Amino acid sequence: MLIEGLGYEGILTVYDETPRMYRRLGTPRTDPKRPLWYFYDSGPFRLVVRAEYRDSRFFVASIQAAGGERGRIVTNSGVRSGDPLRKVIDTHGEPERIEGQDYVYESRGVTYNVGKDSTIVGIVVYRPKGPGAKTVPPPATPVDEKEGPSTLAELFKPAAPSTPQPADLGVEIPLSDRFKPFGEATAAGAAWTARGVTVRASVCTDCALELAVTVRSYEAALPENRIPPALRAGDDADRTRTGAELTYFGFYPGPAGEDPVWLVAIRKGLRSVMITISVRTAEVDTATLQDVATLLQGIKFR
Repeated sequence: MLIEGLGYEGILTVYDETPRMYRRLGTPRTDPKRPLWYFYDSGPFRLVVRAEYRDSRFFVASIQAAGGERGRIVTNSGVRSGDPLRKVIDTHGEPERIEGQDYVYESRGVTYNVGKDSTIVGIVVYRPKGPGAKTVPPPATPVDEKEGPSTLAELFKPAAPSTPQPADLGVEIPLSDRFKPFGEATAAGAAWTARGVTVRASVCTDCALELAVTVRSYEAALPENRIPPALRAGDDADRTRTGAELTYFGFYPGPAGEDPVWLVAIRKGLRSVMITISVRTAEVDTATLQDVATLLQGIKFR
């Protein structure tokens, strides 16, 4: 994991001297036109280290990680390579400044390189600085370097799967401890299930028309929406509660009133979220009904 304002603890950080870089990662490629820049870029992953000379020693000034498979580079804030720019802004707020395609959060010690498709293509860390700089403690005593160099493949090896959380999608969904992840979570959506209930959430950016088409298609495949048309768009209280600018609600009972589905669609700015809650009537109990009521009242933007 790439720690903002620090680096890869135990391998290479912005508190290390460059000799440690050679011991841990081997000999880098250099460019005579760019002194004090070191490149580990012979494979799919790319690590670029910029050094600085002070106090008669060479120190690591910044570390940039890029390349490889989507999502293989991840920060301690949960932002991954390949994530949409919106994920960065939702996580950290507006950048302190923008330099070309770089979104700079200097006080946090991190800069995000943004590609032409508005996704994260590289992440740079360095010591936090400027007003309000976040304090990042120096790493503990380095690990035994007799282990020899680390390969970039080892550095960027996939992290153990983590439990997807609604907050990763930029939305709050009050899931009780009964809910467990269901299927594979991505930046565009996730699902959770408990006895009798399945919750699915999907998120998209600048997709209001696509969301409307999705809702219509979803409704076409289900029984009639039992919420009166005049109430489906919600009211000011619903928009205040969810933090949304636009809302849409649906309730679709299954055949003979079985296996109902609730739908909540909310939009704020360019971000849209669609959440469905399906209930298996045969497994309904008091806890199930309480979960559904809590979910419907607690969904909102973060």
